[in-house]
Amino acid sequence: MITPVNIGAAPNDGTGDLIRTAFGKVNTNYNWITSKIGADDQAVTLGGNIGKRYLDMTAANDTWEDLQFPITTLNPIGVGNPATVVATSGQSGLDLALQYTTNNTLYAFAQMPHTWTVGTDIFPHIHVQPQLPLANTIVWNGWYSIAQEGDLFPVSTAFGPFNTNIPAGNQWRHLTLKMPPGGISLAGMTDQVAIRFKFQVVSATNPFHVLSFDVHYRWGGSPITFTP
Repeated sequence: MITPVNIGAAPNDGTGDLIRTAFGKVNTNYNWITSKIGADDQAVTLGGNIGKRYLDMTAANDTWEDLQFPITTLNPIGVGNPATVVATSGQSGLDLALQYTTNNTLYAFAQMPHTWTVGTDIFPHIHVQPQLPLANTIVWNGWYSIAQEGDLFPVSTAFGPFNTNIPAGNQWRHLTLKMPPGGISLAGMTDQVAIRFKFQVVSATNPFHVLSFDVHYRWGGSPITFTP
């Protein structure tokens, strides 16, 4: 854990840490933080890439990681109601995105990384940007199915519908939506875990672009048991 440096009650009052002691604490804190963050892994996990870790100092398990899905993995060939791939989106004109409107569907397939803390909740996010400067209300339905190694995928669990209200004036802004807002429980899961996600736009006041999909999960703790 972080060890605070004692700076005393007032400047030069002689009650704070000596210089050597203070910098010793700095070194200890640096080593603790880097041990929590680890390397910037880029291991592929069924279409998702592991992003950089970041710390939440207030959480019991205080290191989080992103399992990231680029848009090229969210719109597989052969699915019903696919989104439209757009080569340019935004003021820069250099972005690749998926244009979504009513009935379009997003798919994602994930194996939880072996660094996931067993049994902790996960938090899926969809990154979007409004295509027009108008207010937009997006109504979503979602489904997921979770299986451990050797298990059958069960019938999908449905959630929603739930609304995302985007105020006017947010054209081309990068917005993050929690889907579902309260996250998904993986309590009781102890082995290698794979998840299938499906999100469908029930209705949208105006078209919008999906930039990416990701899953936030707790890193560390008691990781998934894995024998290569």
